[in-house]
Order: sequence, then structure tokens, then C-alpha cells
Amino acid sequence: MCYLPAVIRYRRRRLEPFAQRLKRLRARVRGGLAKQQTVHLVQIGDLRAKRVAFAHASQAASVEHALETLRECGIAPQPIARYANELWVEFVEGTPLDSSAPPPVEGLARVFQHLYRTDVGELAREDRDFAREVLRDLHVLRVAGVIDQETCARLERRAETWCPARVFTGCDYVDARPGNFLRTAEGRLRIIDVESLVSGELIGTGAARAWLRWPGLEREGLLAALGVPRFADYADFLELRFAARWTKRCLLQRKLQLIEPGLLRGLATLE
Repeated sequence: MCYLPAVIRYRRRRLEPFAQRLKRLRARVRGGLAKQQTVHLVQIGDLRAKRVAFAHASQAASVEHALETLRECGIAPQPIARYANELWVEFVEGTPLDSSAPPPVEGLARVFQHLYRTDVGELAREDRDFAREVLRDLHVLRVAGVIDQETCARLERRAETWCPARVFTGCDYVDARPGNFLRTAEGRLRIIDVESLVSGELIGTGAARAWLRWPGLEREGLLAALGVPRFADYADFLELRFAARWTKRCLLQRKLQLIEPGLLRGLATLE
């Protein structure tokens, strides 16, 4: 027989810092783009779970699917339950990464290797032209005054030239930065920001974000640790696509301090 204890304690607290929530509210009030999700730590007895409320149920379902496909490899939190737009996952315990320390190249490579074996597909450019997405983002940045006409024209030519005829899609972790990983007691890296797990993404997007924004992490070092992945041939395009999208998002979210004009200008001068 099963006996319930006299009392099962339920506790809940918001995980986003108050300052972060205040910034989101201020961005919405001032007309900027802001996240619509909320994240709580819920404790029921000895069970500790992360409860994420997305803006739409489809987002919760997509992340749940990604987590289910990654269940066996252990790089991401285990899914617990989903109801409508809410997703409950394991609360991961571990040590935060120090962004000033040498980047954990081998650990990152292990995470990306598992991701890039998940739900892999292949798309021809005529099925989905990723270059057009980059051109759209560049147009926004030029009109807003982030880049000038000459830089925009150079980057548009790069986008058309660098975009491959065929690309690989699958599961990716599109916000791979030190604050979005924990190191377990066994020394392995685990993903904690499940909101950044995306299915059907252009494989290599997360890796490009990491080598462009992670202090001390170099592109060639990560590619070598990954074993020269299938997207290595179009790594330049991945960088341009990320840089344009990242810069546009910072602009729309009014995070102007994060914009690096030199990142796009550097890509414009590459041959």
C-alpha cells in the first residue's frame, strides 16, 4: 500500500532576478522587444523542478520534444511534465562556470556533438533560403543606423555568396554562454536554459554563438574538438547569420550596450 505523509510541502520562488524582470518591464513600456516567459523554482517535498511558462503552448511542446530526444545522453534537464504552455523540468545542480577561466572546449564539444546528432535533417537552399533571412536582418540594421550603406552592401554580397546550396538542420542550443551551463560533480557540462533549446535550427548556430561571444574561445579550436563537423564548410555563413540576428535582437530589446559594430564590420572585410 501507498501512504501519503500528513503534509507535503509546496514551495515556489521566481528564478529571474528582480532587476532582470524590471528591465523587461521597462523595455515593454518603452516599446522594446521583451521575453514573455516566466521561470520558477518549485519544490514539492524533496522534488525540485524548474517551471517555465512560455508565451505559447507550441514553444513548450517544441522544447519538450527536444528534451525527450536528449534524455539518454544527460546533457540537458530531464522533462517532468507539460501542461498547455507550461513545462516542468529537472532542476539541475552544479557549479556555475567562470567566464574569466579558460573555456571548457572539450566539454562544450561533447554537448554540441550530442545536439548535432539529434533529429538531423537536410535542406536545399530552394526549400529554405537562409540568406534571405540574413538580408532581412541587415536591412533592419541599415535603416536603424547600426551599419552604413557600404557595410550593408558588402554583407549582403557575403550572405549570398556564403550561403550553401544544402544545409543541415536539427537540435541546437542557441544561447551557449558561460551563464547557461553548470558543471556537475563528475565534471560534465549540462545545459540549464531550456528555453534556448531549438528544434529544426540550422546546425552550428549555437557553436557559432559560442566561439563569437565566449571569452577566449576560438573557432578553430572548437571545430577541431568537434571533429570537423559537417557545417565547418559554411562556418563563415553561420557567423554572419548569428551576428546579424544577434545585433538586431539587441537593437529591438534596447540592449544597445551589447551591440558590437566591429563584429559586422569585420565580417564585411573578409574575402
